[in-house]
Amino acid sequence: MATRRGLWTNPLVAANLSGEWIRRELVMRFLMLIAVSAVVSSAAPAQLSLSAQVTSDVQCFMLYSVGVATATEDKNRTAGTLGVMYFVGKLQAEAPGLDLVTAVREQAQTFENNPRLKEIGAACDAEFHKRGEELLEIGKELQQGPATPSPST
Repeated sequence: MATRRGLWTNPLVAANLSGEWIRRELVMRFLMLIAVSAVVSSAAPAQLSLSAQVTSDVQCFMLYSVGVATATEDKNRTAGTLGVMYFVGKLQAEAPGLDLVTAVREQAQTFENNPRLKEIGAACDAEFHKRGEELLEIGKELQQGPATPSPST
């Protein structure tokens, strides 16, 4: 029985990282530092009015950021960083101009003693995994070359 491999364990993802990855990783570490510091910050943030989807994506960004900051293995840190990048990109598309720091601080208050954290994390992982599988499928199709048009009769 074949096991299903996700981006967290897929060696193709880690093997295809370019030299530009290091520069991006520095930026991502900065973003993760923002998220982690917001989680532990006691300052009261200004209240934002976020849609349910944006709220969910901010929460996913936070969970992946904390995961990267606490990862002990490079493969987990790399996969988590990809998750952070995915959710930051999604937030930029869904909510241009979003004050991410304020949004993270606001959501950090809801994370304390939240019994749904595992459920939220599982939903984040499921979405990220689904998008990763879609990208891998697109990559496979692109490697096959262009489709040959059928001759018209």
